[in-house]
Amino acid sequence: MFEMNVKPWEKVSERFEELKPFIQKICYPPMPEKPELGTCYRIYPKGCVSGNGTAYHGGLRIGKDARKLLIFFNGGGVSFDEYTVARPSNVFTLHSEDTYYSNDGEWIGDYFLSKGMGDARKDNPFLDWSMIHVLYCNGDFHCGDGEFPYTAQDGEKAVMPYHGYRNAMALIEMAKRYLPKPEQILIAGSSAGGFGVSLLAEDVIEAFPDCRDVTCVVDSSLLFHKDWKRIAKEVWHSPEHIVKRLTGDNLMLDSYTALYRKYGDKVRYLFMSSVRDALLVKAQSSLDGKGLTFDRERGVLYQENLKKACRQMMDQIPGIGLYIFTGPMDAPGYDDDGLTLHCALNNPFFFDHEEEGTSPCEWMLNALQGKVRRVGLSLLG
Repeated sequence: MFEMNVKPWEKVSERFEELKPFIQKICYPPMPEKPELGTCYRIYPKGCVSGNGTAYHGGLRIGKDARKLLIFFNGGGVSFDEYTVARPSNVFTLHSEDTYYSNDGEWIGDYFLSKGMGDARKDNPFLDWSMIHVLYCNGDFHCGDGEFPYTAQDGEKAVMPYHGYRNAMALIEMAKRYLPKPEQILIAGSSAGGFGVSLLAEDVIEAFPDCRDVTCVVDSSLLFHKDWKRIAKEVWHSPEHIVKRLTGDNLMLDSYTALYRKYGDKVRYLFMSSVRDALLVKAQSSLDGKGLTFDRERGVLYQENLKKACRQMMDQIPGIGLYIFTGPMDAPGYDDDGLTLHCALNNPFFFDHEEEGTSPCEWMLNALQGKVRRVGLSLLG
């Protein structure tokens, strides 16, 4: 069931064979001939590959309430040039600290939601929903559709299959065969997956033309670069309809506002972020040419940029819902520099944390019922 593609610069842990049964246990089983309701299975869209060349898969759960569908886009970093694409993160690169994006969902990608929106806890209101789980294995914010040549760490010439867009859309088309027509769709994603929501929501909506109740949630997705348009066109080879939306340095804002211009109030728009997101601070440093570094000053800069972005979103998408939160990363170094949690949808924080007396889960449920709110803006200063 599990495919290994270990590159010369990667390393198989001495404990790999010991850990392998545990890793396999936390992964989705393959789709059977007669799937059970409420169980998430692996499906493999034909011809789709991950960044390391292994077969690409996603998850599919046929819900007990199949009228409702959650489409969740995984996160996992970003690659945007020859240096970063040559330094992927997976279970075979744990020995390296200089890694930028996930290129292999085979081993731990299925686990992404197990402690958040996919948790089996009794108070999870999304357990009965159908779900399409779009794994992230290409470093292209789910919007790539071509090949990018580069030099690998061993000096060999290589080609990166930036196929995030074609993988996601092929997965959704395959999953539709198992699902009835949904009456309500929630398109959500964290980190790189949140960027994927803003970039691919139009395509997803068009894939379900009969659904009139759509909500989008972008979680912890805010990065700035003056060349997003060039990167999307020349590195990721994104489809033209995606590239043409990118006019500024805020890829998420460009994409989300383009979605609003097309659909207006027919779609609900939600955005959430912690005030000084630790991993986005690191990612921004790499985009700024400073490597994967972080410090207190760059955390303050993120907070200032977040405040500006929220103001722009409220101006350009008048009905947008916001959830700004704080909370520790609980990892060495980050908390000392005053940096805060990265992502809310994929961990218990989604259910247990509160800002202004409201958890992220409650905030989202209210929005799904048409009660869109803005929570935690006072944290921006």
